[in-house]
Amino acid sequence: MKQREDRDALYLMWDKRVIRGNTYSSVLNKSEPTMQTTIKRIQNTKVVTEKKEDETIHNEETQTDPNVEELTDKPPRHLKETQTEFIIEKVVPRLYMKEKTGIDEETQVWDDGELFNFEYEAEPILQVLVRKTLDLSRMEVLQEEELREMKEKQEHYQKLKQMEMAEQDRLEKKEQQLYNENIKLKQQFHNQKQRDIKTHEKLVSRASAKKYLSKCVNLALQQLELSGYFRDPVEIQLISEYLPWIYQDVTTELLSSNHIFVEYNSMLDNIDDDISRRQQILDERERQRIAKEEADKQRRERRKIRLEKERRQKLRETVQEQLVT
Repeated sequence: MKQREDRDALYLMWDKRVIRGNTYSSVLNKSEPTMQTTIKRIQNTKVVTEKKEDETIHNEETQTDPNVEELTDKPPRHLKETQTEFIIEKVVPRLYMKEKTGIDEETQVWDDGELFNFEYEAEPILQVLVRKTLDLSRMEVLQEEELREMKEKQEHYQKLKQMEMAEQDRLEKKEQQLYNENIKLKQQFHNQKQRDIKTHEKLVSRASAKKYLSKCVNLALQQLELSGYFRDPVEIQLISEYLPWIYQDVTTELLSSNHIFVEYNSMLDNIDDDISRRQQILDERERQRIAKEEADKQRRERRKIRLEKERRQKLRETVQEQLVT
């Protein structure tokens, strides 16, 4: 019986000699080597992953123009000034290192299985996580596609609904228009019928009155003519219109002739007065012109005499100066 090693008690799963594998992984076959089993599982996982990626990954074009929005709101801006402080040299702190308190130990690894084997222990877990992540991503992509299809169907149904509503509004307007036209035609027919009835009544009344009065007109005219009420219309017009117009026109003509004669005499008197006044003005202007010419002539003669005197005086002074010199 082997002696027990002097080791402290610890949790079994934290022991380096215990290998923790995936509980969901398949049981290893003891007949196959461990490395070959791991390589096969990795290859199978890669093939399945590549197939799933080929099935799920696809390119799709998306139009983003309707989602473009122009930013027009501008945030408030304020201008401020600041002054930085002067540079103060900071004292470089001295590096502090704590004093070691533990005890150094050493471990000798004799076999490869004593350390952690990543390919054997962690890679299956990583493959499961990657597979779950890919499945979730695929589900999200499918969900997005389903939502997009639902949105497209909703938009299509909304357009159909709008078209049906527009068609319904058009039919309602057309029905209302036909109803209004029908009411209008009925009203017009009723009014036309009433007018026809009134016209017929008026025609019947007129025919009855005309038939009754036609017998009385001749008798009434004969009685009026015998009573002396009817006279020659030409004579009446001559006495009432023509003779007064003749009298008035002759009187007006005589008055206008007398007035013209008086105005003619007054006009001749005015012309004589105007001619005499203009003649006086012309005579006065002629006298003023003659007086002005006489005054100008005398002024020129006086100026000429003054200039002659000045010339003689200058000549006399010149002769005296020459004699003196």
